[in-house]
Amino acid sequence: MKTKQKKRTTTKTTTPRAAAAPATRTPCLIAVGGAKGGVGKSVLAANLGVALAARGHETVVVDLDLGGANQHLYLGHRALLPSTMNDFLFGRARTLSEVAVDTRFGPRLIGGNSSELGAANLSFAKKMKMLRALRSLDADYVILDLGGDTSYNIVDCFNAADLSVVVTTRESASYIGAYQFIKVALYRKLQRAFGPESRFAGRKEELLEGIIAQATSMEGSSGRGIADLLAEVSLDAPESVGLLREILDDFRPLLVTNRLPARFDATQLVRNLQSVTMRWLSKEVVHLGSLSAHEDVEASAIELIPVIERHPDGQTAGELNAIVLRLLAEERRATKANVPPLPMLSAAEESEEALSVVPSAELIERQAGEPGPAGDATDDATDEATDDAFVAPPAVDDALEEEKLAAARALAAKWALAEAAANDVGADALLESHAAAPAAAMDAMPDVAPVAEPPTLATPALVAVFSEPLDMSKPPRPSRGAGLGLAQARAGMRPG
Repeated sequence: MKTKQKKRTTTKTTTPRAAAAPATRTPCLIAVGGAKGGVGKSVLAANLGVALAARGHETVVVDLDLGGANQHLYLGHRALLPSTMNDFLFGRARTLSEVAVDTRFGPRLIGGNSSELGAANLSFAKKMKMLRALRSLDADYVILDLGGDTSYNIVDCFNAADLSVVVTTRESASYIGAYQFIKVALYRKLQRAFGPESRFAGRKEELLEGIIAQATSMEGSSGRGIADLLAEVSLDAPESVGLLREILDDFRPLLVTNRLPARFDATQLVRNLQSVTMRWLSKEVVHLGSLSAHEDVEASAIELIPVIERHPDGQTAGELNAIVLRLLAEERRATKANVPPLPMLSAAEESEEALSVVPSAELIERQAGEPGPAGDATDDATDEATDDAFVAPPAVDDALEEEKLAAARALAAKWALAEAAANDVGADALLESHAAAPAAAMDAMPDVAPVAEPPTLATPALVAVFSEPLDMSKPPRPSRGAGLGLAQARAGMRPG
């Protein structure tokens, strides 16, 4: 059994370690990111490192905010480190272990140096070199403190992690940015599903790659969600549905709400974000917990002492330890051999009553550029004000859209069957109540080159247009091009 790591208080805390022997274990990578700066990512990363080290785990904190590196301050180093990630990336050090330094709070630290020109502009080759080296560190946990943007380097590091945490506050700009970050990360993961950095690199299927490229492009993703992608693949490349689901299941975003006022209940805020991500991305966002805006946190940042070390019995330390426990539970769940099917909404979340008390889910959709169900606003004044701004989607083939809807419903039924079979309840009854998937399929799509840039999320003309409250319990209107959410697919598979 591992013993609790003792604090290091000697003057050798800034001395880089000599080249280490080859790693004898594979670390769990934990990424801490988000689309907005100033939400507390670095503070959270530092305190997670201290908490995990205090539990006896060999832990390394890595500052990957290469354009604004400051993690060394939060772990007690007031001066620039003698060696940083830059030395490894630019060939001045052979291994990452050589640039890792000890801290007096438990975890080792690999810092950055933003004062070096070009530090944040990594080539693809340098990024791959870094990701391979992170996996080779001899540690139990490696915590990646990411910058606050959606650049390729940041998003690729987020997707490379085993546990990927998004940090948000209660500010609108922050939680809307959190959704946008999750969406960009998922689309980037899909686009790079068969790249050399992906664990699916050896299973490339060209037809599936082309469908993904089209569906995640700026034009192809407008007004469509991940459920639409699944429905399209089930028609055009049914043999690839299983692989696509594996890729989607490999993306598991986690959420921490930070800097909440006293007695502020984050439940509604979290539910809003979960509602939108489920509707458009068919993904469950697991909430790890909340951190209060306590004066101890600000004081510890000024003193350059992690709050969990400065006030181990305080409120913030208790909240951090609860997050660590949930994080460890997610690690155990993620490493199970049988990955569960894509999560579905509960009956309460699907009901109109539940949705009617989550008005800001619609706000998140609007401000993130996701179109809602247009054209049925109950307020005539709103209709008149938005007629000029609304541009109707191009005409679509209703028969084709109905076929995709039927395929999506059948696919959702299969997921429910798999879930029922796993629990050994009700599988036969479900099987008898669902129709088989349609046999007809569309003509194969022409080859489509992968897009070079991630899709643009904002559609300015649509940001403030839609005023009808969202109702995910009703089937969509395919002729209006509305995105097919997972809840709609389920609504069509219920027994009469």
